[in-house]
Amino acid sequence: MEIIMRNGYENYESDFKNILQFLSAYDFIIDDNRTDGSYYLYSIKLNNSKIKSIRFYHEFIEQQLLVTIMINDNYYTTLELNKNKKYYNEKDLKPNGDDYINALKNNAEIIKMLL
Repeated sequence: MEIIMRNGYENYESDFKNILQFLSAYDFIIDDNRTDGSYYLYSIKLNNSKIKSIRFYHEFIEQQLLVTIMINDNYYTTLELNKNKKYYNEKDLKPNGDDYINALKNNAEIIKMLL
């Protein structure tokens, strides 16, 4: 069965992988990668890093992006980490309507800082 991405998100996978290209320098395995066209889930487990896992869940219809990071044995969202460190305005970590590129980039920047 061919999955058809929601209108406006046809290039999401390639945009997502381009933004996360920095992760190629790390030893990781893809734990989960799926979509039904209305959401995208991508989860990785890192080896030899203080970050043990990263999970991206992007709900296209509701236009929500949730990035969860496991550091040691504790889970944090990028929104939670950002609130403590004030890297970005909270709105800059969330999609602005169908414009998801900046939200992905800013969440990726927080991950880079933590690695």
